Amino acid sequence: GEMSLVDGAPRMASATAETPLLLARLGQAAFEARLEAGDHIATQLLRAMAAALCARQREHTWLLQEMVDFKEESDRTDDAITQLFRRQVTWH
Repeated sequence: GEMSLVDGAPRMASATAETPLLLARLGQAAFEARLEAGDHIATQLLRAMAAALCARQREHTWLLQEMVDFKEESDRTDDAITQLFRRQVTWH
């Protein structure tokens, strides 16, 4: 749900804990207020979200490049798509 802190859209994923944990919830308005106040933790969280977004974008760009470069070799493209789905998509 971290992306919804930035764009306000509904979250796109769910998570299930396999062990006991402590969960904190931070709404968009509170997050924005902390950012505006110069809160170090909110800034670090925003940087972590940006890093995750950049990593996903690079991976998607790599996948698209694989699809273009190896369009004749459908097995490699299929493998690349399968790998992406395994890492990026949650199936319920």
